[in-house]
Amino acid sequence: HAIDLYEMLRAKLPADPEVRHGLATAHLNVALMQWRSGNHENAIRHLDIGQRLLEELVAEIPWEGGHRRDLAQALNNRGTLRMEQRRWSEAVELWKAIPRGHKRFGAARQELGRAYETIVADLWARSHRRFL
Repeated sequence: HAIDLYEMLRAKLPADPEVRHGLATAHLNVALMQWRSGNHENAIRHLDIGQRLLEELVAEIPWEGGHRRDLAQALNNRGTLRMEQRRWSEAVELWKAIPRGHKRFGAARQELGRAYETIVADLWARSHRRFL
């Protein structure tokens, strides 16, 4: 299991950014597999861990584009998953956190638009069900 391997490496090299980035990526990959298999809560758990590790790396090494890229992808994936779970406010906040100028920024803004449309449609449907 890749996570176990990276955890062993991190125990020996706790400050190594490549090991920490590898561990974050391993968690994000497991999250994607869990998501696709329908285990959304486990997916969120791994996304949380991967995101936290990447946020630490971005804070410590802000000039490293790979860390920022993977963090933006993690935020986007979490937003998409939360959207599927109808947890719109969480999805919106995640997509809004993707930094302007990042290549995922445009896609995130499109997802935000779809999220707002879905929220409005759902609210409209709920309000009309009361009167039927």
